[in-house]
Amino acid sequence: MFINIVTSAFLVITVFTACSVTSPQAKKVICTKDNINECKQEDKLYSVQNSPELIRYINKPNQEVQLAAVSKDAKLIRFIQKPNKEVQITALKQDPSVIEFIKNPSKEALRY
Repeated sequence: MFINIVTSAFLVITVFTACSVTSPQAKKVICTKDNINECKQEDKLYSVQNSPELIRYINKPNQEVQLAAVSKDAKLIRFIQKPNKEVQITALKQDPSVIEFIKNPSKEALRY
């Protein structure tokens, strides 16, 4: 917020005051490959949604983060050590050839 103050000599002085309203996007942190394992879960999710290839640097990503990655690029399942049934099926629906990247596919995944 800017406030203009008029002095007696017709000089306008602009004073900047901090605004307490922040946008939700301003609070989001985009993690990098170097620090992603130290980030909060919500920041990991936001980062993978915007840069799905970051999944390869996350130790034991949760299901939500896994789904975010394979929803953008099914081939990223190769970087997930133990994808659960839902993650496997999500990737296989997009690209059945990724079955080769799943070490122990579920019975349901084998149907794709």
